[in-house]
Amino acid sequence: MDRAKEIGILKSLLHFDETKTTAMADAPWENAVTAYTCPERHRQEEQLLIRGRPLVMGLSCNWPTEGSYRTDDFAGVPILTVRGRDGKLRAFLNTCRHRGAKVADGCGEARSFRCPYHAWVYGDDGLLRAVPDAEAFPGIMERRPGLTPLPLAEK
Repeated sequence: MDRAKEIGILKSLLHFDETKTTAMADAPWENAVTAYTCPERHRQEEQLLIRGRPLVMGLSCNWPTEGSYRTDDFAGVPILTVRGRDGKLRAFLNTCRHRGAKVADGCGEARSFRCPYHAWVYGDDGLLRAVPDAEAFPGIMERRPGLTPLPLAEK
């Protein structure tokens, strides 16, 4: 940006400060009420603005120790973020691979997460650790369907 343009912008800002005004539009902006109430528009905005882009889940200090976890629900997607015993921060769909129930609520510290339906247990690394009455689910322990991982980058 050239110096003259910078000075012009600065003068405008100082003028607004001195006169306690802002740059005013020629006419008021009118937005249809349906922009705030239409379920289909809401779904489209969630898809475009939330699900299709990276999300800031929080600061690293929100998961200070091994086993620290927090659950969130962004645009209808239940998310479990947990710091594993190896110190790595991971994110998973917060749903049991058997019945789809949430395996964690809120935040806290835990080494494992248990499904409320059949007590399947998942480790803080997302791996399936235990299935009570595993004989009722033939081959399940061999397949070990862990929690569904989500991409996550800790910076």
